[in-house]
Amino acid sequence: MIKKPTVSTKKLWLLLTVSAVTLIVFRITDDFNIKWFAVTIWAASLIIFVFLHSKLLFGLKNGIIFFIVSMLTAGAFEYAGTSNLIPGCRYHYNSIIMGPLLFGKIPYGVLITWFMFLYLTTVMAILIYKKWLKNIKHYHLVIPLLSGAMMVSWDLIMDPVTTKCMKGWVWIDKGLYYGIPTFNFIGWFVISSLSSYFFVIYMKRKKGWKPNMGGGEETLYNITVVPYLFELLSECFDGLTCNLLLAVALASITMGFFIILAIYPKKLND
Repeated sequence: MIKKPTVSTKKLWLLLTVSAVTLIVFRITDDFNIKWFAVTIWAASLIIFVFLHSKLLFGLKNGIIFFIVSMLTAGAFEYAGTSNLIPGCRYHYNSIIMGPLLFGKIPYGVLITWFMFLYLTTVMAILIYKKWLKNIKHYHLVIPLLSGAMMVSWDLIMDPVTTKCMKGWVWIDKGLYYGIPTFNFIGWFVISSLSSYFFVIYMKRKKGWKPNMGGGEETLYNITVVPYLFELLSECFDGLTCNLLLAVALASITMGFFIILAIYPKKLND
């Protein structure tokens, strides 16, 4: 059986407050050392949030399994892209900006951040499913597809900001959207959806689990919208400073759409 929330969400809100403050510092400062300190605290507070949240909602063991699955799938995709193994989607990272590289190719921070937002979007997808799509029986397919779409929506602003404003990585293959190849977004959708699918299928096969929201769980689902919203606002701030108006507009529309679906006060009935 899946564990029900047994402790207050105060710790979760505290961690979100720390992550929000450090994210603001990261965005507004020009000092490289302060930026690194701020983004480190941001990542640490958010990863703790994710694991604490997973402990309350799914059980810590299941959250760790999700972490392992996402690391393997994302790591394989990243390794292929940085090793020039994917035609039309080749790139390399700037280690000065992005930090230490796994296998000399993949920033550890990229993998951790990818998992954090995959977890958040998967939980948000469950929330959206229960509010709007619960009549569709195959939730094990709907939820991963929603999560994949939300991840791509995030990448519509994150990738241009990181490549154009921060110079975090360089695309060898070029595309029409800020020089980013279209296959990148296809890959994001496929890999994100698959990772989420593996987790949902794993949870589905565990006796007693289905995407319910009884026993106070609704609060835990709702709280995951907050860091997704923070990320939209902070990325758009950088996007505006770099004059990435199209990226800001697309992210605001797409990420905003999912946020509205998630927070809309629609009654949940299991």
